[in-house]
Amino acid sequence: MFETISLEELNAQAALQTRIDRKYVLPTDVVQELLADCPRNTKVLQINDRTAFRYESTYFDTPEFDSYYLAAHKHRRRYKVRTRRYVDTGGVYLEVKLKGFRGATEKKRIPLAAVEDATISSAGQAFLASEIGEDLIDRSEIAALRPCLHNSYLRTTQLLPDERTRFTVDLNLEWRIPASCRTRQSEINRMRCTSLAIVETKSPSGGGISSVDQWLWHRGYRPDRMSKFAAGLAALRPDLHANRWTRSLRQLKEHSTTYSPQPTQLDPITVSATAAQQIVRENA
Repeated sequence: MFETISLEELNAQAALQTRIDRKYVLPTDVVQELLADCPRNTKVLQINDRTAFRYESTYFDTPEFDSYYLAAHKHRRRYKVRTRRYVDTGGVYLEVKLKGFRGATEKKRIPLAAVEDATISSAGQAFLASEIGEDLIDRSEIAALRPCLHNSYLRTTQLLPDERTRFTVDLNLEWRIPASCRTRQSEINRMRCTSLAIVETKSPSGGGISSVDQWLWHRGYRPDRMSKFAAGLAALRPDLHANRWTRSLRQLKEHSTTYSPQPTQLDPITVSATAAQQIVRENA
């Protein structure tokens, strides 16, 4: 059982707004083994007596899916825009993630009064214009950004104090595509996966390989080109070029429950008591 750490302490020890990210798509039983083998001084984030937190994100892209294709075509510099709602703690933010030439990821964000599900406010557009270079997105295109994907999951955040490394475990993965972003060829509009987890290590730039990465590599698991934004969008919009995420898509489709577009009213996102969540409780 891990000792807990507050958000303030976590940010003081490893804020990591600029970092090297590595993602892995793993069966939940492998995640359980990983957590059991973590160093004894590993800590888990706790806020208001919780150690597992629901996240809801809405991703935005241009009508031509420029952000998506920057990733699909392996551009070294690229961006993602999303709103994120921390369901259990109440925070709402507009975020932009920037990938640089050396592979480092930088995240910038501003607080919002409420989730912007349909449009980005003028203040939000000004923030994005100040953070994203005009070589990546034209200022007129910022105003045209539209919601293209909704995503939710249950996350725990662990800290390896000796390495200043965080790693997160995302469970109960779900993706939904807005009606405005569907095509006539769309066969599904929603995908849910509870038997796989996404583990992401977040290490300081130039800080080397974390012990979690080493543990996974030793067992044959390598970093995956998994992007919850790109893989989810590609799965629900099969007309988009998605060769880069073939492996991730195959895994997700093999382990996911999908829903057709027939029902016009989607039921609310719920987090059920699954075996995957039991992993969180056992290691909190």
